[in-house]
Amino acid sequence: MPKIQIKRGSKAKLPTLAPGEFGLATDAGELYIGGAGKNLHIPVLGDDGTLPPSELPPMDYDPAGSAAAVQQALTAHTGNKNNPHAVTAEQVGASRAVKGTYPIAAGQSIQAGDVVDVVEGQVQKSATPVANVETVVNAGAVDCMAACDLNSEYAVVAEAASSGNNHDAHLISKKTGENVSEAVYFNEKTISSLSLARLSDTQFVVGWSTSNGGYIRIGSVSGGSISFGAQKAIGEGAEYHVYGFSAIALGLMVVIADSSPGALIDASVYQYEGNTIGSKVSSGSVSAWADIASTTTLPDDSSGKHRVCMCFSASNDGNKGKAVIATIDSANQVTWGDVAVFNDTYTVKPRCASNQKGNVVISYYSSSPVGIAARTCIVSGNTIIPRFTPLQITSTSGVIENTIVQIPGACVVSCENGNAYLLLNEGSELSLAATYKFLHSSGTSKSLDITAIANKQVLLCYSAAGNSGYGTSTILTASGNQIAGSFIDGSQDAIALKSGTAEQSIEVVYSGTVAADWVTEGQVISSPGVYGAGALDGVLQVWSKDRPVGTKIVTGSYIGTGTYGEGNPNSITFDFTPILFWVVKYRVEGTTYFSQEMSESPMIYTPILSENYTEGGGFYDDAAASRSYAKVADNGKTIIWYHKENANKQLNSSGYAYYYLAIG
Repeated sequence: MPKIQIKRGSKAKLPTLAPGEFGLATDAGELYIGGAGKNLHIPVLGDDGTLPPSELPPMDYDPAGSAAAVQQALTAHTGNKNNPHAVTAEQVGASRAVKGTYPIAAGQSIQAGDVVDVVEGQVQKSATPVANVETVVNAGAVDCMAACDLNSEYAVVAEAASSGNNHDAHLISKKTGENVSEAVYFNEKTISSLSLARLSDTQFVVGWSTSNGGYIRIGSVSGGSISFGAQKAIGEGAEYHVYGFSAIALGLMVVIADSSPGALIDASVYQYEGNTIGSKVSSGSVSAWADIASTTTLPDDSSGKHRVCMCFSASNDGNKGKAVIATIDSANQVTWGDVAVFNDTYTVKPRCASNQKGNVVISYYSSSPVGIAARTCIVSGNTIIPRFTPLQITSTSGVIENTIVQIPGACVVSCENGNAYLLLNEGSELSLAATYKFLHSSGTSKSLDITAIANKQVLLCYSAAGNSGYGTSTILTASGNQIAGSFIDGSQDAIALKSGTAEQSIEVVYSGTVAADWVTEGQVISSPGVYGAGALDGVLQVWSKDRPVGTKIVTGSYIGTGTYGEGNPNSITFDFTPILFWVVKYRVEGTTYFSQEMSESPMIYTPILSENYTEGGGFYDDAAASRSYAKVADNGKTIIWYHKENANKQLNSSGYAYYYLAIG
């Protein structure tokens, strides 16, 4: 048998092989075959069945260009919303925008992206006020009321019934203003004062005073219901006045009270766990006493000390209006600052509110000048300093009761005359912006309290004298320099490109494409008049009210066949998905006489349909709805319907021409 001859040797000494002759380089382990005047390398598969890199010829490629790396780079590029191709607003038509620059109207605050109106050469937001809704939380007379915010869904209102029993706390929906649930926190004794404060998203503390002492109790909210822990007496045997609370840390609260008329005011730190109030940790007294007082929690000072502000008046010093700050350090020790006088004439019903900047605004009744006034106080550490001229809100001696809350850029003061007053405090100087009548019945609103529940919303509670003194709550909303129950935004002229306040000039755009550093790709700004969309990050496109809206309307007709039932349905296919489909007229074929279709419901609403027949989904949806059916196919583009009873009710009478309209 003939043998195949193979030459062997080192790679360097392997001779030129004859055509078809094999050679083995024993040192390199490589196989060759003789070609046309040269040796040809024969690649050999590795143990894994693939060619090892050493068997491959040199290739000019970038390993980073692998499929995975390319995909990664592509994903990073397409996900880059920072305009990677450096497209400018001018390149997409910004130079053709219709713009204008105008001053902002008095009392207005405009944010970039707001839809605005230009009225008499000034920029303003136009909002149509909607009346507030009063909710009766207790269909009985009440003596005291208090309110606090709780979480994104609920606020809490507490009341003390005039009957002396079944004093309730109520869970109020912030969305609807409705009373969701209530629970009794105390029973069988008349309450002379009432306070309420938030501890967490699910807990609050209520405090009250009776002829037998002062008490506090923690309420917990779960699943829309309130439950209470055990009440704790903070001063049995004397007429304690509970003035207010402050949650200073998890498991710790401050209670501000006095032990009896003429006694010093104490700030006491109490422990609590769950809804159980523990022992008093510490206490500190200020060299003052009060006939009436209110409190507000301040932001912590620069060293992390907790702070509470109290405003008060006392008959032992001519009922001057005073304010003082208590600080609580990391060891829970209480220190009072110096008492400041914010009104040196006869003062009644002082109420105070703080903002995130730490400033305090106090509302109060004064004998000189007569009426309700408000004044800003600056806080530094544990020192409070009355500043600016008091703002006179009312000038009537009979209007005494009041309450106050701060919201961003403003305050809301509510008085027993049934009015809510919106005070602007830009730069802490107060100015009266609007007056709103929240009390719908005659008479007065007593036992007022108020709390902020959202950026520009407050919850107000009161006893409505004109409605038998019923405990009542309502939600009010501020918008610019207006206040009402709520507002419907009616602005439609242009979109603000910059933010600003009263008298500042800003640029607005009516239509076209502009640079706007605040807009993001895909962001939408809608109104009855102008429409804006972020074409790219930093690029805003604006259309006027005459912009195309992309609505598709199709009309057509068909001739009835006289058949009906599930086996003989009618169907029409469109090149879009209709939302509404009407059969509006019919006539006998060959005539010009038209009639209105007499069915009670000659319309099909496709969003309720599926690919299976829906009972009552077809035409003639009257008392015989169970005999009317419809469905959709082709991704909703085909509407199919039938009626069990007859062709007429199926809108398919023989020889009749039916005319329809579809909207997509």
